[in-house]
Amino acid sequence: MKILINHIGYERKGTKHAVIMGGSTDEVSSFRVVDQASGQTLYSGSAQRCGTVERWRDWHFWTANFDGLQAEGRYVIECDTTKGVIRSYDFAVEDHLLGKQSLSDVIFYFKAQRCSGDFDRADRDIPFAGEREGRHDLHGGWYDATGDYGKHLSHLSHATYFNPQQGSFTAWVLFKAHELLEESGNRHYYQFKRRLLDEAMYGADYMFRMRAPSGSFFRSIRRSGEFMKAEDRRISFLYKNSSSQFGAAATADVEVITDESYETGFRQGAGFAIAALASASRHAYPGDYLREQYLQAARESYEYLAENNAKYLNDGKPNLLDEYCMLTALVELYQASLDPDYLKQAGESAERLIGYLKPSAEWGCYWSANEEGRPFFHASDAGLPVVALLNYLQIEKNPSRRSKVMEAALRVMESELRITAEVANPFGLARQWVQSSDGRRYTSYFLPHQTEVSPWWQGENARLASLAVAARLLAKQLTEAKDAEFKERLLAYADAQLSWILGLNPFDSCMLQGSGRNNPQYHFVNGFDYMNCPGGICNGITSGLTDEEDIELFVKSEPGVVDDNWRWGEQWLPHASWYMYAVALGDLSDSEDQ
Repeated sequence: MKILINHIGYERKGTKHAVIMGGSTDEVSSFRVVDQASGQTLYSGSAQRCGTVERWRDWHFWTANFDGLQAEGRYVIECDTTKGVIRSYDFAVEDHLLGKQSLSDVIFYFKAQRCSGDFDRADRDIPFAGEREGRHDLHGGWYDATGDYGKHLSHLSHATYFNPQQGSFTAWVLFKAHELLEESGNRHYYQFKRRLLDEAMYGADYMFRMRAPSGSFFRSIRRSGEFMKAEDRRISFLYKNSSSQFGAAATADVEVITDESYETGFRQGAGFAIAALASASRHAYPGDYLREQYLQAARESYEYLAENNAKYLNDGKPNLLDEYCMLTALVELYQASLDPDYLKQAGESAERLIGYLKPSAEWGCYWSANEEGRPFFHASDAGLPVVALLNYLQIEKNPSRRSKVMEAALRVMESELRITAEVANPFGLARQWVQSSDGRRYTSYFLPHQTEVSPWWQGENARLASLAVAARLLAKQLTEAKDAEFKERLLAYADAQLSWILGLNPFDSCMLQGSGRNNPQYHFVNGFDYMNCPGGICNGITSGLTDEEDIELFVKSEPGVVDDNWRWGEQWLPHASWYMYAVALGDLSDSEDQ
């Protein structure tokens, strides 16, 4: 038997719970939270049986909630069981805990992922893959993942509904995290804010250079081969109807590669590139360009893509993803310029985004990815539609428009909470409404293996953190007494997602490298030259390798079973980006606590 906890610990004013994992013949009765230094019991209660979860091995679960513990300190949990007293590892309860204990590491992770050395030198005069002529200076940016020293604004464009926001999103989130720490008023974050702004401007400078002559952005710098030689780096293209990520693209022989194949629409990273550039123009912190140049670049790219977005899309049709990326860009453009036309367009974009909400008899509503009602589900950005809407409230003062946005956000998050609570769920892990390749729709803990993007599927720590951001942003808006109960549910939901990432999961694995215990490690074909970086977050836990109602985490490769554990162990920019956003939001607290 084992007591599972958040390895870093719990915020003093936040929700606190542990999960006890055992077998079918085990029983757990009471628990107590004991001060590690004095041995004094400061909280006690009864463990609640949850039973089994789908086909997650032969595990049985109980929960222990101790929200009432409000004293700072280091503690252990003791449980009375049929196997005697069991004890947890020790953990902390403190104000601003995740900010103090993890935020600095994550900021360092981004700096460690900066493209440098011979790769950066090569990127200063880099040619195109394929037939396109010309060379460009595209130095800067961050490596995308542990095993990918390329730099990407997005990928998976061939699958229509799955574009993740990658490098340009990271640049924008760094500005948002800086903004939130400023808003917190916490005087201990002075150096954090300086480092965030330094990293954000570094990202904005890269977005400035990634602008294509057309007004769009180049999507990707490709690394080639296992040894990733600097001379082999190229500005890469994408096929519109298939992918070469896992071998030869199925449509490679029939598709014609044009200049647009190398560039991006809103959903392919351009929306957040524009947002990052506009954000940069609002700061006096030194970058490679003038504030006026950042804003002019953002304006020009937006105006171009507002007219030409569709020709960069694989199906030629803007969808939900384009809308939330476009809305984010418009909000930042308005904040940077105060041009009322951007405010007007942002209002229209928010209306269209809300129009993608569809009614559901079971859940109240769901996001449709397109106009036909296909469910939107996403491995990294599931919370982004709500996040885009709530950030729009920063610029919108019209009561009617604000009311519509709040109504939509409340409906969506109530739906998320219902889906998550529909089954035995001891960890509070966010569930989702999904659709497999055969058209079957169902709720699930994890991304299906068979979708438009197959064989790509992986752990979803970015998805979980994105939903934590959505929940915390909405809770921030709920200030009336009548909303207190729902606000508490939202905050508990957000805490549960972050705790899962930080070790409160069946594998007792903290997926923030360098913190906690049992960090997964990436092993490319059982090698060890692509190792995870402290402060980064790996892909995470998935459904079973062969049974999608089971659960899996390969903390290392297992020869003959999984020779490359990238689906679980590889770090990726969006995971750390969303986590940083969620932690920065969680530190908005009263000045007397600081």
